[in-house]
Amino acid sequence: VQYNISPKLAVITPGGQLSVALAGDPKPITFGLPVAVGFQATPELYLQLDTTLATFSISNSANAFIFADTTPMSVTASYNVMPALDVSAGLALNLTPPDPAGVGDTLAVLLGARYYIGQL
Repeated sequence: VQYNISPKLAVITPGGQLSVALAGDPKPITFGLPVAVGFQATPELYLQLDTTLATFSISNSANAFIFADTTPMSVTASYNVMPALDVSAGLALNLTPPDPAGVGDTLAVLLGARYYIGQL
């Protein structure tokens, strides 16, 4: 879902609401409330800031709330190099207290390209 506040600014539900683990034991299942803000800085440059407000346990997990249990943030930039080619870069940071397994804060980096084949 996307709500355009202005021609350059939008509030988005970016997806990832339902999460089902297929590996490991236990296999947690959660329902999240992600939200994003998208900004079309120029006709070629798009920026998006994402976070998850809350994650609710369906099975084998715990509820988590932003700023209390976890602080996930990611920013993604996409640049349209030419009509058929976009390049993207992203940075994600999740500030989370360590769990008993020792997993805590995480940092992820995204680099990518998307090429459109066919009629544009």
